[in-house]
Amino acid sequence: MSYIFNCPFISATQLNRSGFDVSNPDLNTISESIGLAATADVIASIFQNEEDRELEIIRMGMMKNRFGPRGTTTAMAIDYSTLTITQAEQEQASLDTEMLSTLSMLGS
Repeated sequence: MSYIFNCPFISATQLNRSGFDVSNPDLNTISESIGLAATADVIASIFQNEEDRELEIIRMGMMKNRFGPRGTTTAMAIDYSTLTITQAEQEQASLDTEMLSTLSMLGS
């Protein structure tokens, strides 16, 4: 459908049981069939550990990326009262521009 309508196709999945205690999920921890990982162009994860929860930080990890780097993780600040996500202060200086260009390429 993505190629026919020239738009991104977004889907969501959850972790399997072995992924619940993992600090950085990977393709082995998604609960869907391996076909999802084989056909997807990009698989990103959003995760958080106990320390991150106390610091009001969530992390976005690039599990798979046909168009650029993978295995990277970016911290983001979350305001739980409004569920607003912003760039974490400690990550602003080291923002990976290659990851941003990859994400923008997917949106176009």
